[in-house]
Amino acid sequence: MVEYGIDIEIEKIRKHLLKHLNWLGVEMFGRAYKNVSKDGKLIPEVYIGKGEYREVLTNDLKSVTVFFIDSDKHTKVNSLEMQTDLTVFFIVDLVKLKGNNHSRLDALVQQEVLSTLKQTTQFEISELSKGLDTLKEFDTSKIKLSDMQPYHVFSITGKIKYKINNC
Repeated sequence: MVEYGIDIEIEKIRKHLLKHLNWLGVEMFGRAYKNVSKDGKLIPEVYIGKGEYREVLTNDLKSVTVFFIDSDKHTKVNSLEMQTDLTVFFIVDLVKLKGNNHSRLDALVQQEVLSTLKQTTQFEISELSKGLDTLKEFDTSKIKLSDMQPYHVFSITGKIKYKINNC
């Protein structure tokens, strides 16, 4: 699929995370959309082509699910660039990802993500949120996990800039 605008920069971040985190069993999507489900609830979905979307919250077969959501408001930085807030969501099964240790490794996973994201030039981190509250905008009734061992849900929000002429 060809990317344009913000999707070019999100794809760079996605590839960087995949390469440098060295996690197994990861399902890492690009930009997801805030769509309304058939029963009228807001859910994050990724476009898979031919007018079809796939919901991204409910795959418990993977150790980690990652997706990106951009803000609805994008502002002009200069004649060539736009800027917006971008949130990267992580739904993690800590046992599948890190093994069955005696300690909860949520802080370790957060640290790995933060240090990896700090290496990118297009994403400026401003906030880390954790727990199911990070998904409060969406219908989470189908999620059978909470933020208790082995599961961990967190998000990282920051500013992203992208070139207008890549649109």
